[in-house]
Amino acid sequence: MSRFSRPKDCKNCPYKSKAFSHLSAEELLTLQRNCLIINFKKGEIIAKQGTIASHSLYVSKGLVKLYVEGQNRNIIIKLIPESNFIGIHSLFSDTNTYNFSVAAIENSKICMIPKEVFYEQAQKNQKFLMEITKNISSCTNTIFEKLLSLSEKSARGRLIETLLYFSEEIYKSKTFTLPITRKELAELCSISTENAVRILSELKKEGLIDIDGKKITIKQPALLIKLSTIS
Repeated sequence: MSRFSRPKDCKNCPYKSKAFSHLSAEELLTLQRNCLIINFKKGEIIAKQGTIASHSLYVSKGLVKLYVEGQNRNIIIKLIPESNFIGIHSLFSDTNTYNFSVAAIENSKICMIPKEVFYEQAQKNQKFLMEITKNISSCTNTIFEKLLSLSEKSARGRLIETLLYFSEEIYKSKTFTLPITRKELAELCSISTENAVRILSELKKEGLIDIDGKKITIKQPALLIKLSTIS
């Protein structure tokens, strides 16, 4: 598989987001002509914190993590599945840099459009701009929710919340294969790796979940939802 490619038919792309549906055929063709698709292997860095935000990033296929790099450990802000923009707010910041890093959790295809071309379409098309604004608002809400979770929920509550997030939002199934390592799971919950492993073991012993390697089954979703709200 080639690492780089050009899109052939953005209009009929099955991974097209709602924002792109507001573009005219001519506007969409402009993005298509300027878009570069890059294939990233699992674990590869897609964007580095502090570097210039020169392109809009869009997950056309795969799963990536958006995280903040700290001196002692990283904090994963969110996982981003296919058909979603990645941290689009960085394109509109005064610093003009990524204030986060992005890495592939699974083999992923990322559509990259030069910032100037993206700006031009946003300025010309109000409905497209509105959808982009909603995406930026969603990113902000995610950060607020993360801060609230960190300040109000226990380590156990945060890990349960994360397992439910995988089950309900990412895979929409009570049984799923955890796509990240125990260390990354801990970073997503903002706890130590040791704590993450201990809590998983406790949840299994209590019959709330089942663990078989990286395969996890949510056995009592209603009770887990209740436990996830406990501070």
